[in-house]
Amino acid sequence: MASTRSCLPALLNFLLICVTLLSSLSGAAAAKSYRKPNIVLILTDDLDIAIGGLSPLNKTKKLIGDAGISFTNAFVASPLCCPSRASILTGKYPHNHHVINNTLEGNCSSKAWQKSQEPHTFPALLQSYGGYQTFFAGKYLNQYGHSEAGGVEHVPPGWNYWVGL
Repeated sequence: MASTRSCLPALLNFLLICVTLLSSLSGAAAAKSYRKPNIVLILTDDLDIAIGGLSPLNKTKKLIGDAGISFTNAFVASPLCCPSRASILTGKYPHNHHVINNTLEGNCSSKAWQKSQEPHTFPALLQSYGGYQTFFAGKYLNQYGHSEAGGVEHVPPGWNYWVGL
């Protein structure tokens, strides 16, 4: 069980290391033979088969899902929205990023999260170490935009283009 729990953070860390190493290649030969890959992460939730979450997304499934891959098993660091999203952004388990629920008091988009974790999320690292242009659209963390968390004026570090909800 412990090995399956470590899959997501290990995979994110591995991906980050690979992108960082590849982007640091130097020399004319390396520049000609290596083209930095595009990375697209589409994050959705509540798509459980048992509750029919994918049913309203038939066009999306046809356009994206049928051309890709489906997983019959999935593992997450936390079944709660904000701690899970924080794990995806940081590659850390909730006991390490300290987001414990979907409230500001639970560190969801809190000032403490913004100060300690946001500067080290994978988009911030891809931007600063890999030279990537980054774009975000959609739901960020549950309490994003709350006045006590800096309001919608707060744009997390690491994003060149930001349309966060």
